[in-house]
Amino acid sequence: MSDSYQHNKHCVTGGGFHYQFTPKYRQPVFQDAVIREYIRNAFEHYANELGIKLECIEFGPDHTHLFVTQVKNYSESRLAGLLKGKISWLVRKYLTDRVKKYEWGKSFWSDGYFCEAIGSMTQENVEYYITRQQKKHWTRPVLKTREHTRITQYELGDFN
Repeated sequence: MSDSYQHNKHCVTGGGFHYQFTPKYRQPVFQDAVIREYIRNAFEHYANELGIKLECIEFGPDHTHLFVTQVKNYSESRLAGLLKGKISWLVRKYLTDRVKKYEWGKSFWSDGYFCEAIGSMTQENVEYYITRQQKKHWTRPVLKTREHTRITQYELGDFN
């Protein structure tokens, strides 16, 4: 976020949304590194497809935090629905065998979500905030680099 404002043809916007999404029944699905990295990549890809910017994403064992900017074309509820719907569909399609043990029926995510509108702030502030919030959820550090988790068996597939 070197320039915290998005300059468009007829407007200038800033800020974004901090979301927290939780799997159905608060299952600890994100303890599985393959699921966690697949979802991280899927959110990054789909955010790009929507024309928004995923600034930061972190996981607890039973939830994920996202910070998105450049969201001028979406209300917070519409964007939450798009993100949760697409990722749920992808996970159930491509990671069926890994997630079926959690047995949440036809839903991956719980019905609700947390959303907070965030004004202009630096990338460092956002990363500090979300990373600090996650420390209380993990007893051991989460590997964030793709080198540590190889996803060769599961491809992101076609996101359409």
